[in-house]
Amino acid sequence: MKYTVFAALHEDTNAGWVWIGTKHGSHRPTIRLKNTTNGKSVFCEALHIEDNFKSRYNSQRTTLPISVVATSIVMNEWYRQRLGIGETQQSIDFDVRSANNWIGRFRANIAHPQVLVRQAMWLALLSVLLGGLSLGLALLPHVGSFCVR
Repeated sequence: MKYTVFAALHEDTNAGWVWIGTKHGSHRPTIRLKNTTNGKSVFCEALHIEDNFKSRYNSQRTTLPISVVATSIVMNEWYRQRLGIGETQQSIDFDVRSANNWIGRFRANIAHPQVLVRQAMWLALLSVLLGGLSLGLALLPHVGSFCVR
């Protein structure tokens, strides 16, 4: 589906979401947003553009107004660059799919605009892997005794 791309408001420049005119399942779902022109994709949260957001967005003196909500998407520069979008106010064909599972949320967090979120996710993954390795090493001496009985 083709969406007109709008620049995010200042308060959303470091946010891990896009505002999109079409609803995609549950409240604040994680989605995979793929630019079908170049094949680049991102994982992020999707917030629905509702009347309050549209009114606030359109009242800013530095933004061009959103007229057709259903075909609009508002995203920060981080996501636009990752999707290969140079300019706003152009119509881009996106494939939007639900990624509302733990893999989708993990991928959204490791590609989040804020370095602190990305770093925390990688440290969490490292902690889980080291914990699994430690458990495996702790149980290793007992594996033989389980097999003999």
